Amino acid sequence: MEGKTRGCSSSEDSDGEIYLQNASDEEELGSSSGSMPKLQFRNVKSKGCWNEEMGMGEVIEKNGKMWITTGIVRSGKIYSSIEETLYLMELGALDIVDNDGRSISLTEMYEKVASGKSGCCWELFEVYRHLKSLGYIIGRHGVAWSLKSIKSSHKAAAVEVTEESKQLEDTDSKSELSINKLWVLLTSALRTLVKKLKGESIYVEIIGERKKSHEQCNFVHSNKNISPFSFLANAVQALVSTCHKLFGELQVNDLRPDFDVYLPNSRFRKSSPGDPSFLLYLSRVQNPPSRAEIEALEKQCGGIPLKICLVTEGRVSFFSFDKVELPVIP
Repeated sequence: MEGKTRGCSSSEDSDGEIYLQNASDEEELGSSSGSMPKLQFRNVKSKGCWNEEMGMGEVIEKNGKMWITTGIVRSGKIYSSIEETLYLMELGALDIVDNDGRSISLTEMYEKVASGKSGCCWELFEVYRHLKSLGYIIGRHGVAWSLKSIKSSHKAAAVEVTEESKQLEDTDSKSELSINKLWVLLTSALRTLVKKLKGESIYVEIIGERKKSHEQCNFVHSNKNISPFSFLANAVQALVSTCHKLFGELQVNDLRPDFDVYLPNSRFRKSSPGDPSFLLYLSRVQNPPSRAEIEALEKQCGGIPLKICLVTEGRVSFFSFDKVELPVIP
């Protein structure tokens, strides 16, 4: 089996201007491929309040049909992610204020995105802006458009979204899961190491339970030809090597797609969005992900196509990988 790579890219140099309709227009906000939308003054704008703790904007007053494909719905309210909020602010379609009623400027919102504290880095915003300007419908992977849509069939793996948190990402739970998984893997590695050492006529007893009001860790060396220091150094080296391998596996398994991307659709409904056209993953390094990383990502896609995205100096590139059967040469 061998992978075949297909890619395409878009540069800022070829971007066109974005033209907006007034809020009374029947058509959705549209644009050509673009990196930085041309700021327009609209007669009627939507208004929202930024929630710093959530890292999202709560829409107070919505105008225009753009909200049909933008934001998530919770308890009858619309919340926009930071990338959605900034994109609409750039278009001049949304005014956002803080909890004190002070208007938040574009510069402040740029700084929030650059900090990466709201689940979106600058490169990821550039990807969102590029695809959105082309007319695609984009949502964060694993975040339901509405609570009703959770019941609809969706093949992609999704994280649980609770109404109480209203968070796009639960980093604490994710960290706890990784720690628990690491502990299980380390315990298994220690058992494997002990069995291996016993097979080499070295008996190592590791007692993890509390005995006689204190923990015991007894190392009994039964082979006089091996220095205790050499044995200890080899054991530590083996354990460190195992830990590095396990941490690498954790990093691969923690990867997940960033966006669910849908084709332009005038009949799109948040309550029944259907399956996305493809899932998108932004590579955080300047090289495509490894084969192991791609396979880990594809396992989460449920048969939905996966595309890899790279952002280099404002240039957005997309890659897809196909598996092909190579003929056997006699």
